[in-house]
Amino acid sequence: MRDDTSHGTSVVDLVYKICEPAEVYVARIMEKSYAIKNSVDAVIRALKWAMSNNVDIICMAIGFATEVPELKTVLKKAFAANILVFAAASNHNNMSGVVYPARWGECVFGVFSTNAGAKNSREINPTGRGRDENFAILGEGIKVLTGETRKGTSYSTAIACGLAARLLDFVKQNPVAGGA
Repeated sequence: MRDDTSHGTSVVDLVYKICEPAEVYVARIMEKSYAIKNSVDAVIRALKWAMSNNVDIICMAIGFATEVPELKTVLKKAFAANILVFAAASNHNNMSGVVYPARWGECVFGVFSTNAGAKNSREINPTGRGRDENFAILGEGIKVLTGETRKGTSYSTAIACGLAARLLDFVKQNPVAGGA
């Protein structure tokens, strides 16, 4: 599988940097750095495939400008199966609102970006959703596999997924000796 943009490869690498023991399943959904007509269908197939493999976390470093009911239906099924789904809040810096599926806060963690000082990445983030529905984590100055430094909610999403994987890994460890 070839990654001409290094976007997906960089996302997976960030997950591994944070949680090396993670078992990562990769589903290629785009050939280019932009969505095409078949992208949503590919995402739906990938989500169903991930669910059939009993994953714990789904990382969606992508987004769509328009709502797709079939996509929401599949994501609600993932939520019902206790799968944590993280999705990038923006696809075009702050030029548009929160994209789908990050907009569906009832079944997806929409991930926004911060700088190293935990301040809002205004040039990257879209306008937030409701006051209690914004989740943000580092997404600026991220050194990726190619050696480049990048920024964006895609990288914030990867970091959030890596941290969630690290927490799940910790929870699954053997109990502390002498503990309750």
